[in-house]
Amino acid sequence: MPDEIVCNDCMRLLHDWQQLPMPGTTCGALTCGMYRGNIRQAILAWKDHGDEECNTPFAIALADLLTVLLRHNGYSTYRTDNASASNMGGTDHATGRTDRPVLLVPAPSSRSSMRRRGRWHMRALAVRAARMLSHQGFDVRVIPLLRTTGVSSKSVQMNTIAQRSHRLAGRIAVQRRVFNQHNTTDGDEMRVILLDDIITSGATATYCVQALRDVGAEVLAVVTLAYTPDPRQART
Repeated sequence: MPDEIVCNDCMRLLHDWQQLPMPGTTCGALTCGMYRGNIRQAILAWKDHGDEECNTPFAIALADLLTVLLRHNGYSTYRTDNASASNMGGTDHATGRTDRPVLLVPAPSSRSSMRRRGRWHMRALAVRAARMLSHQGFDVRVIPLLRTTGVSSKSVQMNTIAQRSHRLAGRIAVQRRVFNQHNTTDGDEMRVILLDDIITSGATATYCVQALRDVGAEVLAVVTLAYTPDPRQART
């Protein structure tokens, strides 16, 4: 990775979009690229070493993928852009749904993680990506609906899917006060997109999706910066 914040080659790698299965969602999990090499280094520097200058290029990568997802699922901009994309699952509706905003929900971080990092890194990234989408004319809003309770140990320290799943079981919950403030859909399902940094085992996303569905939300997709098909590839 050269001297740029995120070089052009890395930005191209963050546009190597993949679609993965994710039960409970309309379109599955969509990822910008693979968690290895320079992308892994950049994400680690941003996530755990305070390299917040990466917020903008990472938000651009997320916003580009979110734009394709929204257009394919019938969300028009206020500028009446009729473009759509294929191979993203769901139903390609003919008209937009601008009367119903899409809520971007950042994956929660534990209190200890936020103290260590000094920020809720996914919330900051979601806000920046939402601003970019709003400039295009999409009606999107960032809502911090989810929180963790009693989570210990970093997920990257868990070596197996079973360990990750056990760590999070019953410990991701919807913030009811926040939910009630924004649940103004007049009986329609709240439509949300979950944003996270990395999919490894899928345990975090699975529990987040379930918590959102338990309060009646429709989860359009999980969208992440990167994915690790095999945890051993994170070290390549």
